Amino acid sequence: MKKLISAVTSLCMAATMVSVVAPSTVGAADTAKGFAVKTYDADKPSSADGKSTVTIDKKDIPASGYTFPAALYYSEESASTTSFLVHLTTDSSAITFPKVYEPDQPYFSAEKEQVMASGTASTDCYVSFGGQLSKRGKYSAAGLAKFGLDSSQSAAGTDNYFLGCSWMNMGEEYTWAGAKSDSFPVYVFDVNIPATIAAGTYHITYCKYDTDPDPANEVMAPMAEAKTNDVKSKYNLASNNLKLEEMTIVVTENGSTPGTTTTVTQPPVTTTTTVGTVTPGDKDFNFKFVDDKGNSVVSANPGDEITVCVQVDAGNNTCAGMDVKFNTSGLAIDEFENNSEACGNAKLAKNEKEFRANFTSTGTDGEPMKVSNGKDAFTFYVTIPATAKDTSYTIGFVDGELNVFKEGGTGSKYTAGYTPLTINVGTPNPGTTTTVTQPPVTTTTTGGQTSNADFKFSFVDDKGQSTVNAKAGDEITVCVQVDAGNNTCAGMDVQFSTSGLAIDEFENNSEACGNAKLAKNEKELRANFTSTGTDGEPMKVSNGKDAFTFYVTIPSDAKDTSYVIGFVDSELKVFKEGGTGDKYSASYTPLTINVGTPNPGTTTTVTQPPVTTTTTGGQTSNAEFKFSFVDDKDQSAINVNAGDEVTVCVKVDAGNNTCAGMDVQFSTSGLAIDEFENNSEACGNAKLAKNEKELRANFTSTGTDGEPMKVSNGKDAFTFYVTIPATAKDGDSYVIGFVDSELKVFKEGGTGDKYTASYTPLTITVGKQPVTTSTTTTTVTTTSTTTTTVTTPQPGTKLVPTWGDTNCDGVVNVADVVVLNRFLNDPTYSNITDQGKVNADVVDPQDKSGAAVDPAGVKLTVADSEAILKAIVELITLPQ
Repeated sequence: MKKLISAVTSLCMAATMVSVVAPSTVGAADTAKGFAVKTYDADKPSSADGKSTVTIDKKDIPASGYTFPAALYYSEESASTTSFLVHLTTDSSAITFPKVYEPDQPYFSAEKEQVMASGTASTDCYVSFGGQLSKRGKYSAAGLAKFGLDSSQSAAGTDNYFLGCSWMNMGEEYTWAGAKSDSFPVYVFDVNIPATIAAGTYHITYCKYDTDPDPANEVMAPMAEAKTNDVKSKYNLASNNLKLEEMTIVVTENGSTPGTTTTVTQPPVTTTTTVGTVTPGDKDFNFKFVDDKGNSVVSANPGDEITVCVQVDAGNNTCAGMDVKFNTSGLAIDEFENNSEACGNAKLAKNEKEFRANFTSTGTDGEPMKVSNGKDAFTFYVTIPATAKDTSYTIGFVDGELNVFKEGGTGSKYTAGYTPLTINVGTPNPGTTTTVTQPPVTTTTTGGQTSNADFKFSFVDDKGQSTVNAKAGDEITVCVQVDAGNNTCAGMDVQFSTSGLAIDEFENNSEACGNAKLAKNEKELRANFTSTGTDGEPMKVSNGKDAFTFYVTIPSDAKDTSYVIGFVDSELKVFKEGGTGDKYSASYTPLTINVGTPNPGTTTTVTQPPVTTTTTGGQTSNAEFKFSFVDDKDQSAINVNAGDEVTVCVKVDAGNNTCAGMDVQFSTSGLAIDEFENNSEACGNAKLAKNEKELRANFTSTGTDGEPMKVSNGKDAFTFYVTIPATAKDGDSYVIGFVDSELKVFKEGGTGDKYTASYTPLTITVGKQPVTTSTTTTTVTTTSTTTTTVTTPQPGTKLVPTWGDTNCDGVVNVADVVVLNRFLNDPTYSNITDQGKVNADVVDPQDKSGAAVDPAGVKLTVADSEAILKAIVELITLPQ
């Protein structure tokens, strides 16, 4: 069975949309919306500049075929669309769509400045119709687009090429990137006309069919849905309010009709400004190795990624091709760019492992191409090892492997020389950084930034510093850079620890993981994403780039203090391929923000509440309130069996401090809290206000005179119960503690002043194997913030849902989304059970009460995937 993206084949949009939109123009619904297929020019991207007719003579079609870029455009009167579904095909089996360029993936070989309504974007992506600029000036595409590309699609009624697209606004407001909705395209794709095609007139047209295989439902494509002033509207052919414009391709045999031929460029061309000109030497070809700023000598730090540009000066010489091997002083080449910018964007054959690349650069007439002097013949990336110390690397060619070919295919070669790039790794300039005395944290390994962790994260500011000085009121950009080695990534699900600072805003995308779109919740300090391609496979990680970027603001009343920014250890989850829930090991080094003049050497002292063992590396000796999580036998590490109920006692040592109240949220590695005890034994039996579902509890502990109560040290501030899932496996571990930012212990007076606080967690391991514990790090193999206890299915064909648990492992996390997307991408995907399908049917399910339902009635769409992502970051609760 052909593979198709979920949204393309089965998006029950009318029944399952969960997105909302704030239109740029408030008023009545649009009278009509529409799609158009036209040619695309990156320098003139508007629909008005595109052509709906392409004419070419057969004699002008090269043997490899004539390829040109086309685009789908969307027209609307107001930015009110919540989703649309549109599929293209052609009326000729000869015409193909070699590639679709996704809106958030690189299109140009280097960044290009593009003028938008909101400012100038500098990006290697093309600008899409709802693209936007972040506060940092970073470009990102609006909403979430999913694609299906196949050589045929019988379900859509075509035996010819099929290109499907669905788009959802993901609940985000959007405005047009330009003055109109079609000032920029929805997406860009290549069209190829083969040399063997017969003369005639052909069309790129639309597939018009019911995309839902369930006979009980009808979702006719193409269609769009919108929402204006809480009024929903649908646009389709049946309502005569969806306009479609096809593309016409005219192939002539006796010459083109004047004025109708559209000039297109193959492949897409970057218009990046040329950086200088190489000074001519005494060779035919003179190469110069520089970084992306044109420097031939650069200073770098361990972990930095360096862009290596191999600029060329060929004088007036042409070039038929090159075949080279690079010498990198032992550095690995992470990745080559795909094309030789200097030689007509010739396509590279490349082998990073062997440091080799080659290309041919002859035109359609077989003649060698003119060289664009000063541009890059090759571009690639190297990363400085994290362990590098004072050393230098020299990047150049292996002399005997530098081959530049002349015309004629005779094997004759030009003379060639080069000047290398020197990278110096040394001690940072004095005063630019401060030594952080606290150990970095790893979720799987005791100690610092572990050299053998699969994923190593570094929290830095936008200048790459891990320790910064700030003033009250300053906004700090927090960049979470990643080094994944050669590992790929199917997704991440994380919560941040910020020493009490609020996160103002997340950037929309994960730059390091293919610009994957984030589901984010600033209030809960949470973010997640899936990073799988159209084939469901995990993406390659761009080492040295930001996995996450966000902003924090120092309180205006902050005085001499420090803030430490990192992950909540038990909530740092990096997923492997396959959607099984398998996770990589991960470690990180935090960012320390010093406000004022903290005492020397006390970089980890945080006066803003709270401080936990995951940040400070132990039960802080000078915290005013110290909590210990234990079981009812006072053990902080225990072994249990699947199905066991565990009593969690949160004992407190407050010294001589009194307490006016507490307000807390617990972190349970995905375990549900069955029940809280009603009172705080340690604080005068104060009555709890409690919410087991949200893992929250609070109380006030003031006497009849309004004064705070004395604390009974050694007694329970809180007591609650958790049950280990019946499906838990031996070796699964759960860590019970506080959510750092939600641990609040109030002083007297009702002023909101809070004590400093720390805690040691309770570790629960399933099975009887020995348990290894550490005060600086915690291993968590089964974690989630949206876990629902697995319910045993009722006898018969009906099944009780466990909302969101697609892979039926007892927890809800990004791995469930990966499995769901794989299934929606390929309905033959076998790693999903009937129970998993019932669990994943969270948007408009058969029965929201959680009663047993028939698996045959499940209708899964991309909306279910989106809802589970949002639930993981606690934006919504399931079902919807």
